[in-house]
Amino acid sequence: MIEHTFKVKQNLVGKRLDLAIVSAGLKLSRRQAKSIIDDGNAFVNGQRIRISSRVLNFGDQVRILYHEVKKTPSSVELSSEDILFRKDGILVINKPSGLPTQASKETDKNQVLPALSRLWQKQDWRREEFHLIHRLDKNTSGVLVLAESTEIRHQLEKQFRDRMVEKHYEAICHGKAEETKSLSCRLSAIAPHSGKVKVVSKGGKASETHFELAAYSEEHDVSHVRCQPITGRSHQIRVHLAYLNTPIVADHIYGSKPSELVTFLGSDYPDRQLLHARSIKLINPVTGSPIKVKSPYPDDFKFMLDHLGLR
Repeated sequence: MIEHTFKVKQNLVGKRLDLAIVSAGLKLSRRQAKSIIDDGNAFVNGQRIRISSRVLNFGDQVRILYHEVKKTPSSVELSSEDILFRKDGILVINKPSGLPTQASKETDKNQVLPALSRLWQKQDWRREEFHLIHRLDKNTSGVLVLAESTEIRHQLEKQFRDRMVEKHYEAICHGKAEETKSLSCRLSAIAPHSGKVKVVSKGGKASETHFELAAYSEEHDVSHVRCQPITGRSHQIRVHLAYLNTPIVADHIYGSKPSELVTFLGSDYPDRQLLHARSIKLINPVTGSPIKVKSPYPDDFKFMLDHLGLR
């Protein structure tokens, strides 16, 4: 257990206890600061404080006890828990943020197919062939469909082409989204240098997404939005939400960083766009019956929903 003591100077006067701990230069996130306080390991002038919003005064003596923060590994791997559905040659996984679906200009060697092969080898499962049916951006989490045979691959790809697949995403966005909104527009291809997709009046490809407001926090001016893409263009949901002036939080290509949200979250401000592929519905080519697979919220998305009052 590490002990650290600091005195409240002018720059911390009127600040909440959790934010003061974050500002103490210990590389602790706001989530970690709250955990310290909740666990009864924060003291102000010798008195144990369990309220994160406790306001500090000039000269207050703050003492905290905490465990050393362990660094998490940078590489993202798949686990058996990430297998959401596997039957009749159909495989649906819960792709974590930070794992590219396939090779890109970043030449990241850690991609879905090699990660699956490593998982199969680790579990000593019989090796299968895997075919990607669609893709998610590297920093988008959630449901991803693959096939385990060429025949199933062709049938699933046809469902995607014929728009028979129902996809639902969820996003946390800046600003107040409309209760319901549909956007149809034409989108350019990804620009090779900037990596951006643009809304264009001529050329490009048609795109369409339906949006529904799930919750809004007036205090932080952020929205929890449900998104149903009808088409499947690159960056579609991200571009559409930015075009509607409700860019996704922490989308470093299409979004922005309002200073008040960065100040409130501190080091807990996310390092990836808060977009999650929540569920997918398709037809089992073998049985003809519908399949619906839902992905749980990842920890960072769940934390933001709770912390920003978007439940």
